[in-house]
Amino acid sequence: MRDERSSNWQIISHQNNYGGLFEMSSVIFRFNDEFWYLYEGQNKLMDVMNMPTYIVEDWLWVSRKVIDEKTIEYHIERAEKDVKHQTKKHQSLMKSPTR
Repeated sequence: MRDERSSNWQIISHQNNYGGLFEMSSVIFRFNDEFWYLYEGQNKLMDVMNMPTYIVEDWLWVSRKVIDEKTIEYHIERAEKDVKHQTKKHQSLMKSPTR
């Protein structure tokens, strides 16, 4: 089963959702030049990502889901908000008096 996969994977976008009882992570990743996503608890995701590479690859392969436009739009909107927030934060720091 592992022969059809290679260690060619990369996380493209990672967004956390802080609603509800558990913190969830939405991740878009590239695996063998195809794009997938997964939606998993943040703690589980971090635990798996700290494991050996072959375990991470197997878990990504098994947990992957077909990506849809709604997920892509969600990641784009969140990234745009993050950029605007960082820009405003940087501008406000520039206006403060220097010591």
